[in-house]
Amino acid sequence: KDWDGTAVCSEPAQVSTYQRVSAPAIVSAEPKPGAETDTLVVTWVPGDDSVPPAGDPAFYVACVPGGSPCPSSPTFDVDRPLGVEGITDVAGLTEATLYDCYVVAKDWDGTAVCSEPASTITLCDVSLNYEAIPVNGKCVCKPGFIDLNGDPSDGCEYEQTCTIGDGNPVFYQDCNYLSSTWQPFCLTEGTYDVSTKVADMSSMQVADGYRVSFKYNPDSQTCVAYSLPGGTSSIPCFTDVTCYGPEGSSVRDINDAVIQVTVIKYA
Repeated sequence: KDWDGTAVCSEPAQVSTYQRVSAPAIVSAEPKPGAETDTLVVTWVPGDDSVPPAGDPAFYVACVPGGSPCPSSPTFDVDRPLGVEGITDVAGLTEATLYDCYVVAKDWDGTAVCSEPASTITLCDVSLNYEAIPVNGKCVCKPGFIDLNGDPSDGCEYEQTCTIGDGNPVFYQDCNYLSSTWQPFCLTEGTYDVSTKVADMSSMQVADGYRVSFKYNPDSQTCVAYSLPGGTSSIPCFTDVTCYGPEGSSVRDINDAVIQVTVIKYA
């Protein structure tokens, strides 16, 4: 106040009462025990809240395909944890897939603030006789098992190592084209589409009392193998189907091997 009562002002000094939210941080992202193929567990810390507080729910936790950016317009659906850490399950994922997991915090004005990504991979279903760790993004069979029908829903459904008996009437050598090594393989009664495998049927053995018919390519003549005394067999037209790969006696594309095998009792 001046001598005459007028007001004399200072220069302004700007001060904000707002404070941006701190970025959250991921402690770990791991496959969930018992649901390793489709669920990841993300453990995270929230960081300091904004001023004024954003209000709950104030977080979003997601795992996106590896290399994808952080979600920029998420639907916030996770509350700020009461303790130091938050633990969130991210379900509905694809097995044997690399994911980048993010935690996104909501700022006081509704904008999204992302954590750094944490990369991890979903596992394969070991109950289907897969190895837990995928190879090049694909589930692979455990040693001694094979995916005969090409159906991922039942995994590696057949054991490779077996002996001829009533339950295993047909025995032959199967070529594992991933490693170019030969494995013993047996069939029970039934009809099988083995189009995803390349096999040397010339090594087939058929137990007494069984009949095996098979086709090589859909329009080919059906070849029939009958069992003979001593566990040997007669295979008239299928001896040229051999192993695929550098160690095989013939290199052919896997897609060329369209084989349908039928095993029945005839005695």
